[in-house]
Amino acid sequence: MRKEDFKKLRSIPIFANINEKALVSLSKVLKEERWGEGERVIRTGDSADSIYLLKEGEVEVRKVLSRQPEKYKLLTILEEGDIFGEMAVFGEEYRSADVVVRKDSILWKMDYSELFHILNNDPHNGIEILKVILTILTARIRALNNELVTLYELSKLIPSLNDTETLTKAVFDQVLSSIEPAKSGLLAIWNTFNEEFDIYQSTEELKDPHLKQNDPISTWMFETRSPILIKESELDFRFSKTFYAGASFIASPMLHEDRLLGFILLSHPTRKNAFNYNHMILLSTVCTQVAARLNDIERKKEEILKQRLDQGRLTVNI
Repeated sequence: MRKEDFKKLRSIPIFANINEKALVSLSKVLKEERWGEGERVIRTGDSADSIYLLKEGEVEVRKVLSRQPEKYKLLTILEEGDIFGEMAVFGEEYRSADVVVRKDSILWKMDYSELFHILNNDPHNGIEILKVILTILTARIRALNNELVTLYELSKLIPSLNDTETLTKAVFDQVLSSIEPAKSGLLAIWNTFNEEFDIYQSTEELKDPHLKQNDPISTWMFETRSPILIKESELDFRFSKTFYAGASFIASPMLHEDRLLGFILLSHPTRKNAFNYNHMILLSTVCTQVAARLNDIERKKEEILKQRLDQGRLTVNI
């Protein structure tokens, strides 16, 4: 292994506290693999016989709902320094999710048998590695629990809310409390009449509660119809001078059958890298729930207006 690669290996949290000798032993069993965007590293049902370290790039962990046509729930997005496939350490025989490359990636692969041999021969460092793996698993379980609690609370609340103002306030309050790094933000709904986003909810007092279609975040939502995570707003020329970006932010569209109804944006005014992909995925899941209810409210409003119009025509004819 090259010197610079060895330094990168040392920088990965799972290896931060083990001694040089053990790290050298580990470096000898790592197999470097290069994967291109869209390639599937792990498929559900594959034999669980190895652990992967993400040297460079990003991968998505997906729970497959259907193969034909392919439908899945995005569980998380992993970045440089993350590990996956770690359940093999605890005897998992088969993979329970797909792992698909999000950006061209370089992975280090460790066969479970080789890693276990090293752990057996150096119990002290083996315990340190297992501690970190348990910490990672605990953090992932905590994030999952937070998502489940948030979605459960919203599933009870949303059906009882019958107007846009009440719905948006309840949802905005919920995401601000559930997504811990969020200190500021806004919730905006698309207005087809003036072709602007009306800001229904915001943590700030706004002189102009509207966002034009050419605003950077509006442009992103219309062009990509996908969530966004900006770790350092000042480094992104698109958002560096906007009032809502803070030091870092996440945002997600509210889509119903590919129709953009609005979006939610959460930011931290001073902290860079305040948000991670788990926060973004949770916000996106919430937005999917809200969009369905917003569409129902909008449809009922249209039905009421149509009834009133029909009644007006009837009165005129009489």
